[in-house]
Amino acid sequence: LGQRMLCENVLGVNAGFLVENAPQTELWRDDLSVRRGMRDYYGVPLHWKDGAFFGTLCVFDRGSRLSGRLVQQVIHRFGTSFEKDLELLRLRQDADEHSGDNAEAMSAMFRYAPGGIFSYSAEEDEQFSFLSTNMLDWLGYTKAEFINKYENRFSRMVWQEDRERVLAEIDEQIRHGSFDTCEYRIEKKDGSLVWVHDEGHIVTDENGKRWFYVVIVDITPSIDTQKKLLLRNSELETTVRGLKETIERGS
Repeated sequence: LGQRMLCENVLGVNAGFLVENAPQTELWRDDLSVRRGMRDYYGVPLHWKDGAFFGTLCVFDRGSRLSGRLVQQVIHRFGTSFEKDLELLRLRQDADEHSGDNAEAMSAMFRYAPGGIFSYSAEEDEQFSFLSTNMLDWLGYTKAEFINKYENRFSRMVWQEDRERVLAEIDEQIRHGSFDTCEYRIEKKDGSLVWVHDEGHIVTDENGKRWFYVVIVDITPSIDTQKKLLLRNSELETTVRGLKETIERGS
């Protein structure tokens, strides 16, 4: 702490670090960022899953908008999302570079996660680049069966009655940011349909190609419960309506 590096102070406190009106403070007024026009600064630490430091996420402002609680909460949310992406990138790298014991370890790590994790090209080809073992096991396919059935394309995996809506929802959300959420059905190998909640993040690799990194969670039980409640409510409304008509005829 106290060193003339803003990011080092973020790591030193291991929490959000705010500097206001830096040009008027003795410690920061000669900082390069200040000479380039920065007035306020807010940074948050980024960690690997094991708690080790990856680095910092920092926001520089020529104005004075970083002291607000809401702004800082948004920055922290971006930091949390970035940490999740780091883990997904690490898992994809492990899948691409390792086999044998490492692949078995990754499979064991995913085994009890609900739904699954996958990545696919955000370009026109939509090709899957990673499919977690637990996702394939849950759906009942081998990797070869899955790729063959869905032509190795994300859109083909989305149930046909949901497909147009889901693709439109993703496109609309990505136009306004790098995250998207949606819900749709997938057909399992046994022919049954499962509902999933999908949370995706689009990133661009070093070659300029865009990829979606996605986590899906099985929400079929909650959808089934919701349908039962709607049916129960409908039956109750019918009963009440019939009772009301009976009372009105008797009076």
